Amino acid sequence: MSLRLTWDHDGDGGEAPWDCAPDSAGEREFRREVGRRLREERLRQGLSQHDLGAGAGLSRAAVGKIERGTHKVDVWRLHLLAGVLDVEISRLLGERPGQP
Repeated sequence: MSLRLTWDHDGDGGEAPWDCAPDSAGEREFRREVGRRLREERLRQGLSQHDLGAGAGLSRAAVGKIERGTHKVDVWRLHLLAGVLDVEISRLLGERPGQP
């Protein structure tokens, strides 16, 4: 088990790892899927990356990285993004209603 601590090194809402543990393939795929769902919902609502990011305290660049799955996003930021989109966080995570 690897403890993964992060910090926002440049103030863009993104986090840099304090450790160097490589991401698993499953983690990378999960981030891409969350990003894809975020992008689909943003586009469905006609929002720009800038508008979505502004509502969640993120830069346009950070939103783009999240949508591409190249940026680790913490639960709080994901919660804020879901709030801007007025959707349940489970929609972005891909959970179906009634799923444990």
